[in-house]
Amino acid sequence: MREFDEWSASGFEANQAQEKEQAASLPNFIRVMVRSGLAPQSALSEAKEMLGPGTDTTSASLAHILWALAHNPQYQDDLFDDLSRNGFPEHMSSLEAIPKLKACVKEGISSSPIWYLRDKTAFPNPEEYDPYRWLTPDGQGVSDGFPLRDKYYIPFSKGSNVCIGAQ
Repeated sequence: MREFDEWSASGFEANQAQEKEQAASLPNFIRVMVRSGLAPQSALSEAKEMLGPGTDTTSASLAHILWALAHNPQYQDDLFDDLSRNGFPEHMSSLEAIPKLKACVKEGISSSPIWYLRDKTAFPNPEEYDPYRWLTPDGQGVSDGFPLRDKYYIPFSKGSNVCIGAQ
């Protein structure tokens, strides 16, 4: 936690200096806090409240996905083949275009403890890690033919309570 405090304090100070030199072209959360006029300690506390939950949920989801892939070697091999066929892309838009990777992430998120992502009506066998449930029968695309499943798949919530990390 000390490292995070030091990192965020240095980022806050750098943004304060930049604000004094010139107006920043693109806002970020720390710049918004600098402009708010809050004391640095209060602004950093607010920043931690915003950043902390997002890093915790992301790391928990990634840990679960990696664990599930380790226990599902066939899907792991299929995913590796797709990534290899696409040249192991690094850009998000290229990664999002790989159906098996998208299905893997959706399945990992749906395995979270949120009750509506485990509704057996929308997600048959919700305790089983099955990324194939998100794919078309040929495995080459993400299926959108399950209105009930798609209705219940809202891991970032909706409306005024939507998670800031959804984008």
